[in-house]
Amino acid sequence: KETLFKPIGTDMYQTKRVKAYHVMKHIKIPNELLTSSSIPAEDWPQSLPKLLVINFQLPIMTGGLLGSMMSNEDPGNHFIIYHTPSLELVRYARQIEKGESVRDNAVRLLMKWFQTCETDAAMKHRLKLLAYVYNFESAGLPGWCKKFNGKPVMITKSCKIFRGANNDYLEMDIDMGSWGVMVKRGIQSIIPGLLLKFSFALTFMIQGKSEDELPERAINAIEYLNIDARNLAYWPFEK
Repeated sequence: KETLFKPIGTDMYQTKRVKAYHVMKHIKIPNELLTSSSIPAEDWPQSLPKLLVINFQLPIMTGGLLGSMMSNEDPGNHFIIYHTPSLELVRYARQIEKGESVRDNAVRLLMKWFQTCETDAAMKHRLKLLAYVYNFESAGLPGWCKKFNGKPVMITKSCKIFRGANNDYLEMDIDMGSWGVMVKRGIQSIIPGLLLKFSFALTFMIQGKSEDELPERAINAIEYLNIDARNLAYWPFEK
């Protein structure tokens, strides 16, 4: 099946002092992304965000091993991905809001996640990331990272949720620096130099726990090749 959201763009920034949270509050969303020629505004499902934004906060190691590496306010790089929902998901969301039956278990679970992720920690913590590097060995990645390649990672306390007015967007800020020292070291070894050498894919899912929540389905899927992150612009809204 196709993914439920389609990627439309990616930004990368670096910050000088602290991580950037809730980046969408600084960005004016083009009207064409908030409207659809095939779906009148009055028919857009209220429970479905018009944009899904994923802000990966990538730590930069500064100072000693147990110094600023462990700080929650390290500077770093930001990898921000923007998505719009598929027409299929919009139709399903409208059916759910009307109380109609939807057979796709993963869609029902995703819509429940959207509705409860800000108030139900257990549901919020079902967010799952899968990342896979295609050319692991030729890219020269550290050997200890290989066992994590393609393995699912549950995104729990490291994720903060921000929602725009009128459900214009739902932003997920994922602080990868809080995943531990080894993750920070791994990211530091990749950015910026090795990003030029490898191709990788990312996808998110919501963890299904019962038969009526399975099979799982990809929320998004996006591939990157040879990203040049050597001279990133600074986040312009940093105080």
